[in-house]
Amino acid sequence: MAPASTPANPRALTRPRPKMRLDGDELRIRMYGQGVGDCFLLALPRRRGHGARTPARPVYVLIDCGVVGGTPGGPGRMKRVVADVAAATGGRLDLLVISHEHWDHLSGFIQAADEWQGIQVDALWLGWTEKPGTGLPDALRRIIDRQNRAITNASLAVQQYGLAERHETLIGFASFLGDPSAEHVPGFAAAPGVSDAFRAAKAKVPAEQHVFCEPGDVHRVPGSDVSAYVLGPPRDDDRLRQLNPSRNKPQTYTGPEGSDGRSGPGMTLRFVADGRSDFNAVAMPLIAMGGSASGGGDSAAAAAEDDALARSFPFDRTVRIPLPQVESAVRAEPGTYGALDSYYDSLSHWRRIDHDWLSSAEPLALRADNLTNNTSLVLAFELPARAAGGNAPILLFAGDAQVGNWLSWDDIRQWRLIGDARPTQPQPNITELLGRTAFYKVGHHGSHNGTLKENGVERMPSNTATRPMTAFVPVSPGVARKLKHWAEMPLDSLLRGLSERAPGRVILPNGLAWDAATAAASVAPADGPRVTTSDEKLPAVFDKDGVEVQETSPLWVELAIGV
Repeated sequence: MAPASTPANPRALTRPRPKMRLDGDELRIRMYGQGVGDCFLLALPRRRGHGARTPARPVYVLIDCGVVGGTPGGPGRMKRVVADVAAATGGRLDLLVISHEHWDHLSGFIQAADEWQGIQVDALWLGWTEKPGTGLPDALRRIIDRQNRAITNASLAVQQYGLAERHETLIGFASFLGDPSAEHVPGFAAAPGVSDAFRAAKAKVPAEQHVFCEPGDVHRVPGSDVSAYVLGPPRDDDRLRQLNPSRNKPQTYTGPEGSDGRSGPGMTLRFVADGRSDFNAVAMPLIAMGGSASGGGDSAAAAAEDDALARSFPFDRTVRIPLPQVESAVRAEPGTYGALDSYYDSLSHWRRIDHDWLSSAEPLALRADNLTNNTSLVLAFELPARAAGGNAPILLFAGDAQVGNWLSWDDIRQWRLIGDARPTQPQPNITELLGRTAFYKVGHHGSHNGTLKENGVERMPSNTATRPMTAFVPVSPGVARKLKHWAEMPLDSLLRGLSERAPGRVILPNGLAWDAATAAASVAPADGPRVTTSDEKLPAVFDKDGVEVQETSPLWVELAIGV
């Protein structure tokens, strides 16, 4: 008797049975409740063929996997999240989607590296901004890389100088780039960073199989009948730089005052990266604090970095004297720099401005955070319409897209069908597309510039009885407001606006719906698609003074939608 053939994937024989399963024609969306961070697991019906019954194993899609830096017990929380992903899927993901390069969307690939070893990933989708090559992606990469290094070095400096309390905003933004709270790590500079996490995520799938999504592309989710419209990030330079709501025409719900968030009139991203821009004037000296501005690499790149550093100073290096050298000379030999003797006198200590330059790092960090958010991959998943003549429902995942990303969706002129994608919409009509939203992953954890009003929420269904919309808000208000001191995350007026269109169906990680009367997630979800929570709980979160900021909460909240 001939021996049995070797299976194509021997690991499949030993995989446990998936625990996240579907009941008939439905899909499930699981939001993990690790704190401030995104990790969503989708179970979609597998593609039907020739009248066969839907196979038992769903198509599993994971979108992001992270928690913001500085979250107490963050690594342990992510280990439990990834272990649940492995159990729910039987250790195999059909598709991994990475929205953008921030720690709160990627940390799990570092913090739960061992747990990820037990998960096979068949496909990876990224935004076009991550595609290697020349042109705008390279300019964006240089800007984002310089921003990250500058913020990391400045954050380390404020900790070394004992100024952390004066620069909480800077430290807060740095927590999107890494986590200095890991054991045996002295600060952001030595901690694993967001670039390390991104590399770990991309390594799950061979590079030649990475899919870089362009706005206007329509892909079919592997193994399913679900089409994915790619809405962002935008290709247009102006849209990428449009970060915050305009003062003249606010596009968002009421929040902090902002500007149009642009780099300057007519200033392209390539100029910001390579020219005499205010960005380089601030960023390059901060980068140099950590050593060589170039940070190694090829000689041409190193020369360009050194040139950008040299041009960031108002005076030539021949007439510059480092402050530490001045202070040492004044103390050792008074009169060396006579004009500065009184500056270093102990009685005049209150007049010193040696560290005031660190304040310039905070607006840089804000712009850096917003620009990276605006590169978010935005996907509108279109489910098959089972009923004759029925509208195909939409699942909208906006990542942390900012104003320009949202506005760019209406700039898309045609859909490009990739492979065997079969969307129902022949030509782009974003109003019609958003009008079919059955699920919305609330952008940027409910912040003031992460969801548009007129061009966003007000185009979504309004209290539709036949297919009510549900919104999941991936943020613990206690962690965001009390631990991180982000007082308007989530933004009450945004959640109120969403609740008016989806009463009782704006759900937070505790499994409860937002109640406008109490400005808290405090009421049971309304009737409609099923919302359930896990039996497994995550521990409470306490601040440095031992005050509880988040009570014990479910590991996940799950929504079941009939299709």
